[in-house]
Amino acid sequence: MKRQPIPQSDLPLDLRDYEISAENNEKIPAQLLAVPEFIDLWEEWILFRAKVLRNPVTVRAARNQLKSLLEHISHANPVKVIELSIDRRYTGLFPQNINEEQEQKSGLVL
Repeated sequence: MKRQPIPQSDLPLDLRDYEISAENNEKIPAQLLAVPEFIDLWEEWILFRAKVLRNPVTVRAARNQLKSLLEHISHANPVKVIELSIDRRYTGLFPQNINEEQEQKSGLVL
């Protein structure tokens, strides 16, 4: 099932208000910027939290989330982490869930 992007015009939130956004990407670590599709998914995450969950990400929370994604980048694709959180309507990003899913899939016996 493919998610429909949230129209930015429908959102009263201006992403430029966040120090951590695509427009001001010097705050996003280079390792995350190098991941294909990361910027698009990061913005979708910010919009999803504000528009769908009605629980906007604070700048402090965004910094912590980026730090967590960077700490887990060696074993959890940040794009997959964000996609999983949006798909499951989580209010946070949980890189450890990606590891658990991979372990469960690899441990399945058919």
